[in-house]
Amino acid sequence: MDGAQPPDSNRAPPPDGPADPQSGERRSVMALGVIVERRPVANPWASDQWLPVAVLPNAAEADWAPLPQEPDDPPGAARWHAATLPVTLYRTDCEAYLENLESDRPAVYVVLRPAEDDEAAHEVEVVCATLSPYEAQDFLDSGDDIVEPLPIPAQVEAWLRDFIARHHTETPFKKRKRKPHEAEKPVFGKVLHPVERPFYERRDRVLRALDDTEGEA
Repeated sequence: MDGAQPPDSNRAPPPDGPADPQSGERRSVMALGVIVERRPVANPWASDQWLPVAVLPNAAEADWAPLPQEPDDPPGAARWHAATLPVTLYRTDCEAYLENLESDRPAVYVVLRPAEDDEAAHEVEVVCATLSPYEAQDFLDSGDDIVEPLPIPAQVEAWLRDFIARHHTETPFKKRKRKPHEAEKPVFGKVLHPVERPFYERRDRVLRALDDTEGEA
């Protein structure tokens, strides 16, 4: 799991053991810088829109470091290297990473949340960056967070593909076996009414026949 936990999440961390960034065993970590942009909007309820717009692989630590404006930026727009977060890959999440890479637009999902402090210098805070679309969906379901899929940098994609190649295993499909059927027995001394008996007898015959069929398969 990468970054902060989504609200109301009771999921335990994946049991992947200690990290080893050099060998990539069990899990692997990369620091991703998050670029956040503020743009003015014509909206009666908000004067600005805050969005993550890019990530920087192996970025240095940052705390809302201002970045130069681009020539085509509209008046009032601003951009910051808002934070650098550790993104962790877990071998137990390889299925989610693979689904990400096989989608039409592989992405790094960045989560922003409205700042809790009304006096904060910026209206949002960077909560999480993840390569798991499943984790991104958990944040999206909260309804309060901004979840933005950003283009995945080539260096990050190569790192992710290498991790999947070393750790992903297909889960074989196993046919569930039906438990042996036992005929209905009166519970707590209940005696079946004569009207009920034909129904239960027919049901018992059908279930026994299914048991015999699956036993021969």
